[in-house]
Amino acid sequence: MANYISNNCYLPVKKEKKGKNGMRWQVPWGKHTPASWRLHNVAESGGKEVKQTDVLPVVTIKDPYTWMSSMCRHSYAANWRHTSDHCPNLVANDVDRKSFPGISDVVHVNVRYKRENVTHHESLFGLWQDWYSEWHNVDFPHLIVRYEDMLFRTEEVVKKVCECAGGEMIAKNFKYVEDSAKAGAAHKGSSGLISSMIRYGNSTRRTAFYTEEDLNFVRKKVNQSLFDAYSYQVA
Repeated sequence: MANYISNNCYLPVKKEKKGKNGMRWQVPWGKHTPASWRLHNVAESGGKEVKQTDVLPVVTIKDPYTWMSSMCRHSYAANWRHTSDHCPNLVANDVDRKSFPGISDVVHVNVRYKRENVTHHESLFGLWQDWYSEWHNVDFPHLIVRYEDMLFRTEEVVKKVCECAGGEMIAKNFKYVEDSAKAGAAHKGSSGLISSMIRYGNSTRRTAFYTEEDLNFVRKKVNQSLFDAYSYQVA
């Protein structure tokens, strides 16, 4: 989203003053941080001397089943006991118990945003619900965009986001992000545009890596109103 906005949209006032498009790659309180960090944290990169209430956050949400599978490839600051033989793993099975003796029945997740700030979640699914519930319930201006819409309706979505923020589309051919938008060793193996369309356009892959116990756990713990708000279906 950051790359699409930066490449295709600009704020007229910002461009006239500084020759830049006025788009930021992250909010000044930190890209991956919870919504509650707004006004309480300053990002080390690009966060200083920015009035946080003047920023319109654009949050990307992904179907929780495919998001959890993505986390198995790149877990970022999240930590939980898992192996490639069972991931996503919401409920421990024999594979988990063999690799991690004493593991709890429900596999807990911790997220270390800073050395002194760690959040605790019941499960990987719990992390998804906790994080997005915060954003869904805030009372300040913000946008939440489905990853799936951005992937398959790119120009339409970017144009709406641009105009909502008071911006204008750059009068050139729309610039697609064909390679992975995520660089660096931490993102090794990230999908580009075509491979992402293949991966997320195949509905049979959505729950292919889940055990029946994991699927039942989601059914039991689901926040249905959150799912309904973004038209995600419980498998």
